[in-house]
Amino acid sequence: MYLQVNDFANTIKVFKSSDLEYLQINCQICISNNFQVQIINNSGQIIYNNTINNQDFKIPLSSIGSGLYLIVIRQNNKIVYTSKLLN
Repeated sequence: MYLQVNDFANTIKVFKSSDLEYLQINCQICISNNFQVQIINNSGQIIYNNTINNQDFKIPLSSIGSGLYLIVIRQNNKIVYTSKLLN
């Protein structure tokens, strides 16, 4: 369901929770290193943008409609991780 295309694939884990209610981001290095997460729709619009503020960051999937999305994680405005999300 997800395609990692970067070097942080072993450090950053992005997955749906077992109840499929949340998108979870597991990232120990993200807490103190100014990481941002964005979810972008297929029109290129940023529909979610937030700072990752804990090791097990959760995004409610109820706030995201059905479709294909791009998850982008940035550190200091540099893309360090991307993944596709089918919701």
